[in-house]
Amino acid sequence: MPHNLEEQLDTAFQLVQSNRLEEAWVHCQQLDKFFPEVPQIVFLLGAVMLKMNNPKAAEFYLQAAVRLAPEVAEFRTVLAGNLRTLGKMDDAVTHYEAALRLHPDQYNVLSDMGSALKSAGRYPDAEAAFRRAKDLEPSHSSAAIKLARLLREMGNIEEARQILQTLADRRNDGGFYVPLAGWYLPFIPTSLEEIRTARTSYENAVEQLTDNTMPVNPAMLLELGTNFMAVYQGDDDRRYQETIADFYLRNCPELTFTATHIGKSSGHSETEKIRIGFVSCNFFNHTVGKLFRGIVAKLNRDKFSVSVFSRPEDDEISHFIRGNCDAHTDLPDELNAASKVIGEAELDILFYTDIGMDPLIYFLAFARLAPVQCVGWGHGVTTGLPSMDYFISHHGLEEDDPAAAQSHYSEKLIQLSQPPTYMYPIQQYDPGEAPDLSFAENRTLYCCLQTLFKVHPEFDHLLMDILKSDGAGVAVFIDGLPGWSDKLMERWRQIDEQAAERIFFVPRLNQNAFLALVDRADVILDTIHTCGGLSSAEALASGTPIVTWPNSPLLFGRVTSAYYHQIGVLDCIADSAQEYVEIAVRLGQDRKWRDQIAARIKNSRNLMFQRQEVLAELEAFLVEAHHQEKIHNI
Repeated sequence: MPHNLEEQLDTAFQLVQSNRLEEAWVHCQQLDKFFPEVPQIVFLLGAVMLKMNNPKAAEFYLQAAVRLAPEVAEFRTVLAGNLRTLGKMDDAVTHYEAALRLHPDQYNVLSDMGSALKSAGRYPDAEAAFRRAKDLEPSHSSAAIKLARLLREMGNIEEARQILQTLADRRNDGGFYVPLAGWYLPFIPTSLEEIRTARTSYENAVEQLTDNTMPVNPAMLLELGTNFMAVYQGDDDRRYQETIADFYLRNCPELTFTATHIGKSSGHSETEKIRIGFVSCNFFNHTVGKLFRGIVAKLNRDKFSVSVFSRPEDDEISHFIRGNCDAHTDLPDELNAASKVIGEAELDILFYTDIGMDPLIYFLAFARLAPVQCVGWGHGVTTGLPSMDYFISHHGLEEDDPAAAQSHYSEKLIQLSQPPTYMYPIQQYDPGEAPDLSFAENRTLYCCLQTLFKVHPEFDHLLMDILKSDGAGVAVFIDGLPGWSDKLMERWRQIDEQAAERIFFVPRLNQNAFLALVDRADVILDTIHTCGGLSSAEALASGTPIVTWPNSPLLFGRVTSAYYHQIGVLDCIADSAQEYVEIAVRLGQDRKWRDQIAARIKNSRNLMFQRQEVLAELEAFLVEAHHQEKIHNI
């Protein structure tokens, strides 16, 4: 190798830029032998590892590059970004701060640092970073959007919407108008009146999108997010989901990508396997990953070839899914690239486990990437998308009247006989990681496991009536984002200040601590309108009784009761608010009855897990859907 370092570095850089990664790796390793401890070479080795989706190896080289050249701001910002990927937010912030000391006015670095600060829970610092980035470069929409999202989460909805409105006007981009509608809805409303007013404003704003024609820039869609919060008010959202989908389809035709194999004869024989793909950004230690990993792993390989499309993750669930499919592809972060990757797989069936939580998945679902496209219950609301053919549900999650149940969905509703999951038994927890519950000593512990934005104001009176009826009772919730618990406490104090003094919050918990809390609780209080999902299965697996009131005809309010019907224990399903309180208090005060219920739950809890009939029914449906599609194309 010639000893002209500058030329060799330029060659290495060009190889990395053109994604000729194996060549770049070999070239940089050879360079490192000729020119040891040259920071640019070490940095390029880290850059190659980054592009090869190996962040752990990348960290080793990037840390070395920073040690060799601490004055190079680029090295620090790339390292900081990699540390964010690895979840090391405090370390990432340290390197962002160092980069900014070298070059204080880098608005993009400030914006990225704000994201790391937010992930670390340092919301005031994140807000300051986003505001500074926005002020340094007003045309930098990303920083402004991040600031607006943070302000909305903290409850400053008015300023958040003002920022979005300013961006919409400046850019003449209709893509901002869906979040402008959705952002009327607060994460933690201050009262029932506020949530009703917000819901009316949201519905009116969505209605105004009907027939509106305004350009939508597809490049901005992934930054603007989804209509996530609408489902948590307990209302039927089909009409609004369809209106929003129609608005995007009318004004952003780029979303209607169609894979090249659609409508063509596959040329496959009847004996060939059906090619099915599962797609999600939540195939890791997440509710969706846990609900669907068994289906991915256990679908009959004599009938199906299973592909998975997901983001690169590094935990037990993601490794399990990758190791139990026939092919895995990392989803690009860019919409067109993601559509192309899935389209090139020439799938017969594409199964979205969840649509509505992640903007990449939501906007990806507008495309026709397989002849048959299904959506699961990972985000339990209809998509409103004409590209989605089927919604896979369970009769216990829906209204008894089939026509009434179907009315909530734009997709054709498929109802299995069991909840549509092949769950594995819940792991045992480490008792040493239990949260501090000293405040509950010699008290009845009523525990609500749900994310705080599920605590609807109509739940408040149920909670307070329970605490007033059981003077020895305490309630515990799991804390959320900064300020959320304060808003809830203010709501509860307005109802009964003395009872509210017996409500406590524990910090956000890892899996071990969460399961330890479930095991210690005397009674689990399910939220209404939108109830527990996987957390209810985890609680029942421990034998802890859950009081639930399926007061909504919609899927999101009926999951816990569906699990109860699955195991044949119906004593804790309430038919009214009054009965909900009565069941909870009896469980709390009548230890003998509670133990009997817990024993019955434990004796039948295995019925929630590894249900072979779910696989058989799902396989039969998928085979039939594929067959009907082939007939249609003849």
